[in-house]
Amino acid sequence: MTKQKYPSPEDRAITAVTLELHQFIDFIHTIEPELEASEAIVLAAFILHNLPELFQKNPDLLNQIQEIPRKMKLNRN
Repeated sequence: MTKQKYPSPEDRAITAVTLELHQFIDFIHTIEPELEASEAIVLAAFILHNLPELFQKNPDLLNQIQEIPRKMKLNRN
């Protein structure tokens, strides 16, 4: 009998971020449906690359983002 391997927390996190990235790329296609898939992916990468600057220029948004890890740490087992 083979032991069933359960995904690690990192594997589950990678799966979650991959799904969210695909959904974000789909969202980009709703904004500009004529983009080719590779163009939408490059645009998503460009947006991700520029997020730190967006957060730095918007302290309220940065505070909201910083609150998420605080809550995550409180919910650790």
